[in-house]
Amino acid sequence: VLRESKASREAMAEGSQQQEIEAVEMMVCPESVDVSSEDLLLSIQLPQQPQGKENKIKIKISGDATGSHLCDEIMNRLQNTKTENVQLIYKGKNLNLNKTLREQNVKNKGVVRFTLINQGERRQMDLIS
Repeated sequence: VLRESKASREAMAEGSQQQEIEAVEMMVCPESVDVSSEDLLLSIQLPQQPQGKENKIKIKISGDATGSHLCDEIMNRLQNTKTENVQLIYKGKNLNLNKTLREQNVKNKGVVRFTLINQGERRQMDLIS
């Protein structure tokens, strides 16, 4: 009986956390938001939380915005993260911060992976690009 109640409490806690994430997503960018043909509605996949759960936010942004502008929009929603420690990946390729999202073929309802990197990795990426 004790095992069942503990498992039940854990399941309820997980359900509660999922509801909180869904509520945040709805506040950030509800599905009913009008997205013009010029705008992109992107799902940003954030680093996994300690519990192993994926975290996502939705951002509405112009296709003419640069990768840097998208990065700034994400940073506005997150705290304690420096822009120089961020990497954005779309369809397996690093987004160029100086090119527009349209130039990089980022599509509406696309998924962009947001990762944190250290300074050494940043220097290597800068040398390659």
